[in-house]
Amino acid sequence: MTVEEKRVCQNNAKARHIIMCALSEEEISKVHVMVSAKEMWDKLALTYEGSKEVKRNKFTMLKRQYEMFAIEDHESIQSMVSRCKLS
Repeated sequence: MTVEEKRVCQNNAKARHIIMCALSEEEISKVHVMVSAKEMWDKLALTYEGSKEVKRNKFTMLKRQYEMFAIEDHESIQSMVSRCKLS
């Protein structure tokens, strides 16, 4: 093993350890068999953020909710602001 390969291996081991320390047991079970930290990271990103299509759909939905947000009849400004904070 060359010095560079050894360094890459050590960095991967450190990154895997950091990721594993940050996860719950349930999350660890999803990624513990993966060899590289990059594989682990990609799996977790896909699980919690979704694919590009999912992200685009979420953005479109939120944008539509924002565009449709308006004060309702007989609603005070305070209750509208509260409703905005909850959305």
